Amino acid sequence: AEDGIRDLIVTGVQTCALPISLVLLATDHRGTVVGTSTIVVTNTGVVEPASAENIAISEVMYHPAGIAAEEYLEFSNISSSGAAVDLSGATFTAGIEFVFPANSVVAAGERLLVVQDAADFLARYGPGLPVAGVFADGTRLSNGGERLRLEGLGGEIIRDFAYDNKAPWPEAPDDAGHSMVLIAPASNPDHADALNWRSSVAVGGIPNASDASEFTGDPNGDDNGDGLSNFMNYAFGTGGVGPHLRIAPDGHLELSYPRKVAADDVVWFIELSDDLESWLPDAGVLELDAESAPQGGVSTVVYRSLLPLAPAATKQFLRIRIEKR
Repeated sequence: AEDGIRDLIVTGVQTCALPISLVLLATDHRGTVVGTSTIVVTNTGVVEPASAENIAISEVMYHPAGIAAEEYLEFSNISSSGAAVDLSGATFTAGIEFVFPANSVVAAGERLLVVQDAADFLARYGPGLPVAGVFADGTRLSNGGERLRLEGLGGEIIRDFAYDNKAPWPEAPDDAGHSMVLIAPASNPDHADALNWRSSVAVGGIPNASDASEFTGDPNGDDNGDGLSNFMNYAFGTGGVGPHLRIAPDGHLELSYPRKVAADDVVWFIELSDDLESWLPDAGVLELDAESAPQGGVSTVVYRSLLPLAPAATKQFLRIRIEKR
């Protein structure tokens, strides 16, 4: 008031990603500009730039049943600090073409979607979902698998991995209309490891939500008296139907077992021994050969020994061990 300043006008502000510059104009009572100042806003709260530590690609729908344009990618905020994460300007440099627009901020614990076609996605999944935009230039996700690489504004790698449509990658997302779901995304699992992915429980996936279940009760109890612990029954998802072992026609052991697809809190270990004392982890001696599409939320997993049962005196034993994540 002492300087005759009547109004303070903020101009040059538009919706855009941080940081932004604000130009302040001071005018007197006649509207004449008598002073200016510029300030830079770098943060209006707890917001982190997107990185490999706070953003997971948590769901990939690459081969929908019916309308091909219902493809989508889901991005989850997995920041351990509880901060919002800003994806603005992040760019796909392999796979689809897409640049996250301004204000692509994902709140703590929330998700953001990028879709192949907005109209078809809306028709399939309904309104109200947080869609950041559509794949650019008619690009699509490959049914046969491909590399996806997402870079931040400064070129830093947020995610870079290649998925496939064959075991050990889940196969139902390619031939049965399920999505491919990252297991326990909050733990920031390695996206390039096929065993960190599973099929969605339902055909069509579950964009902007989770279909994961959670065990409750006494894990060591046997409430139904079938000889299996409650936690083992939960992991199998069948209420008493367990694994099956056979010798395949080519002389290799095959272990098949039911798995509750949504049980992300179960960690599976398939191990091999020739003496029932020393057990080898699956790497190098076993391979995940196949997994069926879920039926009633349960799939059938087949592991195969890479070591043939020859000569005749050769012995092999397979076992399943589970832990709670």
